[in-house]
Amino acid sequence: MKMISLLFEMLILHNKDELAPYHHVIDEYAFRTKVILNELHKEGINLSKFTAICGRGGLIKPIPGGRAGTIPTENLIEMCFSGVYTREQMVKK
Repeated sequence: MKMISLLFEMLILHNKDELAPYHHVIDEYAFRTKVILNELHKEGINLSKFTAICGRGGLIKPIPGGRAGTIPTENLIEMCFSGVYTREQMVKK
């Protein structure tokens, strides 16, 4: 198994004023994408060199603890934009 080392890590925080124009988390998509791409560019990181990206939490269905796996990109995108797995929707269930 090929070992992979951490290339870049950054915590990006947003204040209430930056997020005020958005009513739902998914509405922040373009704003957050721009911020992330700008940070990668500043660090000289070429996005086309990525073979995988991982995340934790967010707008996808809950995955049982202790389970490692992957979700096909198309399914992941569909889950994120469906609005089914927002905090508001999950609390209603």
